[in-house]
Amino acid sequence: MQGSAVAGQEVSAPFVGRRYRWWADPDGNAAAVCRGDVSLLRTKAGEHEVDLIVETVDGGVLGIEVKLASTVDDNDMRRVLWLREQVPEQVVDLVVITTGPVVYRRADGVAVIPLALLGP
Repeated sequence: MQGSAVAGQEVSAPFVGRRYRWWADPDGNAAAVCRGDVSLLRTKAGEHEVDLIVETVDGGVLGIEVKLASTVDDNDMRRVLWLREQVPEQVVDLVVITTGPVVYRRADGVAVIPLALLGP
């Protein structure tokens, strides 16, 4: 995503011809396995936000949205789908984490994963 997050610091990074702010996870532990950075993406004016972005050292991007609901609909996908529209060649996958009981992949390609399956 043209520019990278700096752990523990707010930085501006060019993104699709505009300036956006990234807030990096200060420890970077969640992305250590894939040698990437975990960030929140929020546009400067706040009109777009993606809860978690994992950016790998080779530029791949995983967009993650977290919903405190057991079911999701098209409206819940709008943030991660917006991300894919902006940088389609960099997005390796899109995920929405829910409180629901079922893992599935939607027709638009977004994986829906229950939080309970991600850890003890």
